[in-house]
Formats: sequence, C-alpha cells, structure tokens
Amino acid sequence: MTAEMPAAAAPTVVHPAQARRLLISGKPSVLLESLAAGGSLCIFEQRVRPKILGMPHTHRHEDQVVYVVEGEIGHRIGDQDLFAEAGSVVFKPRGITHALFNRTSEPARILEITVPGRLLEYFDAVDALARSAERPSPEVVNQLARQYGLSFEDGLIPAIEDQHGVAWPGGRRAQGPGS
Repeated sequence: MTAEMPAAAAPTVVHPAQARRLLISGKPSVLLESLAAGGSLCIFEQRVRPKILGMPHTHRHEDQVVYVVEGEIGHRIGDQDLFAEAGSVVFKPRGITHALFNRTSEPARILEITVPGRLLEYFDAVDALARSAERPSPEVVNQLARQYGLSFEDGLIPAIEDQHGVAWPGGRRAQGPGS
C-alpha cells in the first residue's frame, strides 16, 4: 500500500499584501499556505520582540527550518542553546523539544518553514479560537495541540527565562514592568 501524495502544487507568488496575519502568539504572517504548496510545507514570517520566549514544545510530525532575517534569535533545542544572527539557518528536527527566544534588546525577524505543512491547520484552529468572543482555556488549546502531534513543555520555561533573561508572555516575568 502506498501513501497518498498531496495534490501537485502550482507555481505561486504571495505578495506582502496577500500574507495572512494570525492572532496567535507572536502574530506570525502566513506567507505560503500549506494547500498552495500541495501540503508539502508552509512558511511563516514572524517578528520576535526583545526579551521574549516562545513556549517550549515538541512536534511529532514536522521538521522546521528557521532563517533569521534580522537580529539574533536563540533556540533551545533538546539540551542545547544555539544562537543565530541575521543570515543564519537553524534546523529543528521533529521529536526534539525546542523553544525560540530573543535575549537581545532589539527586535528580530525570522522566516520559519515547516515540513510537512499540516501544522498550519493547528495554527488556523487556534487563530479561530483567538478571534472568538471567549478566550480559549489552556485545556482546549492543549487538546487541540495533541490532535496535531504537538506537546507543550512549560516546565522548561523557568530555566530558560533565568538563563537568558527572557520572559514567556504568559509567565511570571511578563507581568513585570515593560510587559
């Protein structure tokens, strides 16, 4: 039995005005929709504020590549901290817990390529919840994440915050001055 392949993709150009902005953390722009790429990948552009930490998490099904367009971005991948300046590429293999952070006082900008592109369905679902009248509970978001092979590792937050002087937006440091 062979796996069903996604439909062939057509050549595509996504102009800046066509990018779709999500309301989820970091408010990434979707530059290339998974369906437009035949399901093979999706591409996000994201601005990363200074001194911010993204939620540590693990993808069961996707690999990710990050290209740093501006600034410097730190990545905790497994038990390694890697730092990438503008022009650098970082590979985050599936199955390994990772978190992105900006330990500097300057904003950064990245392009994130996710392969395959099905994870965009999760982001779209969370975005729809964020746009609804009621803010979704963490339990609802976690249940949705599990459906897409995604797990959050919030127990890692304090160590990364302490080591790099960053804050997860929903955490203790984010509640302080300047948040």
